[in-house]
Amino acid sequence: AIKHNELSQIMPLKNLSPVFLVIIAYFLLNEHINTTKLLGILIIMVSGYLLEKESLRYDKVFRNKYFLYVILSMIFVSIAAVIDKFIIKHANIYTIIFVPFALMTIYLLIIQFTLYKGFRDIKHSLINGKYWIFISAITILLSDLSYFGAVALEGTLISLIIPLRRISTLFSTIMGGAFFHEKFILDRVSLCIFMLMGVYLILIA
Repeated sequence: AIKHNELSQIMPLKNLSPVFLVIIAYFLLNEHINTTKLLGILIIMVSGYLLEKESLRYDKVFRNKYFLYVILSMIFVSIAAVIDKFIIKHANIYTIIFVPFALMTIYLLIIQFTLYKGFRDIKHSLINGKYWIFISAITILLSDLSYFGAVALEGTLISLIIPLRRISTLFSTIMGGAFFHEKFILDRVSLCIFMLMGVYLILIA
């Protein structure tokens, strides 16, 4: 979705994840839903609609596979967050980071060598991506370390951690829009801020 759409359009949609997370946490972790959370969900959904109103026209919504990719991604992120909360009780954060990354490496290598061009594609990416690939790897690792450190804290509600993590979408929207000279950047930043207001209501509920 990021590859084929503007970053300032895709990143705010990540704010939809608290909506799915609140619902999943309600059923699996017995975390309550009140009026404030419902208002936050409503604000996020309205903002998401305004952001994607052209794509959401009834004759386009199911043809825009990239929008559906984002929705699926947010559902998977929410499910993974709930699973993280269960696992963190039985393992340290370094094990939780290492094992999934090791498994993902195996899965992706299988895909790389069966569906694509194997080492040829890897070499091409390293040559063209240069040091950005390594910077990305380091920042993702630091992000996961701080995230699992928060999840591991006793009494921490997973439905509060993810909304806080979504603040990053505002910075991504601003920096991505400015760096890539994307259109409608001010409108998208405004909608992202509005969505974060909904996230805040979920957070304080």
